[in-house]
Amino acid sequence: WNDLDVKDINLDALELQFKGGIMSGEARSLSFKENSGYIVEHMSGTARVGRGKTIIEDLHIDDPWSDVHLPLFMMSYDNIKAFSDFINMVKLDADIGRSRLDFTTLSYFAPELEGNRLNAEVSGTMSGPVTDFTFSDVRINLADTRFAGKASGRITGLPDIGQTVIDADLED
Repeated sequence: WNDLDVKDINLDALELQFKGGIMSGEARSLSFKENSGYIVEHMSGTARVGRGKTIIEDLHIDDPWSDVHLPLFMMSYDNIKAFSDFINMVKLDADIGRSRLDFTTLSYFAPELEGNRLNAEVSGTMSGPVTDFTFSDVRINLADTRFAGKASGRITGLPDIGQTVIDADLED
């Protein structure tokens, strides 16, 4: 968050309003480029921000590598200062609809994953800060492999891959 540099922003939005301490609106289409090289080709969703929560419904994110659909994505925080320690202080909750997720996308947020060429079809739920979150009924189908199944569990230690612990139950 400290070095975020977004350019070439294109936004088609409607019903933007600020009422009762809540900012809300619908982004029909948003695209941008971030200085790191990350590109969002298309993003859309309906958002409400205020009182310690950011709630986005029907969030779609398309970049050159992934196509992610989150029927519900929420960030909870004590105040805006929590974003200065995002991975520890901001709780994420997500319902993940059937999505295609490439680790190239994830590597922009966790550079330790750079060079990992995994591509997966995923769905399920997750809850918690980046450093310690739980996931349930996450369906995974890795492209170019025969691995497919469902997992529930907990991941701690991110973004430090060397310290990351995954405790999960796997099913076919």
